Amino acid sequence: MYLPADTLYPLSRWNGSVAEEVFRQAPCPVLIVPPRASEQAGIPIRTILYPTSFSENSLRAAPYAFSLARRRRARLILLHVLSDTTSQSPDDLSRLRAAGEKRLQQLLQAKGAPCRETSIYVEFGSVDQKILRVAWEDHADLIVSGIASAGAVVAHVAAGLTYRIIGGAPCPMLTIRG
Repeated sequence: MYLPADTLYPLSRWNGSVAEEVFRQAPCPVLIVPPRASEQAGIPIRTILYPTSFSENSLRAAPYAFSLARRRRARLILLHVLSDTTSQSPDDLSRLRAAGEKRLQQLLQAKGAPCRETSIYVEFGSVDQKILRVAWEDHADLIVSGIASAGAVVAHVAAGLTYRIIGGAPCPMLTIRG
């Protein structure tokens, strides 16, 4: 599949496997408008959610999230979700939360704070469910996420994390391929 690098690809009415193949192979950021999100032009971006795992792919999206928040004068939410914590003690969870908050604060300092309020969350549980909960509860207007590259085989595997988030998101999602 050839996709020119200088084109924006809004994926609002493509089926899931085609959409996932495109956003994982596109040479540019891809804006995905899920079925639940409004497709009206001119919707203001007041709140941007940037979930990060601190992986290289995830961190590639940080400049986009921070820049958009500054340009749009939007609130920025930094979210880190730890999924494998069932066997952790309350003290361990407290230490993990503190370490996650510290890394998010360092990221905020390194990228420069946007001009509006910034919120930092560290959550425990299912990554897609926590991202969706924060997006819904905090009224996110845009989710900015770094994703891993993948070949055409992606269309033939079970729905991935990004696809599940898009399927339940209340707003568009900007994906930046690593």
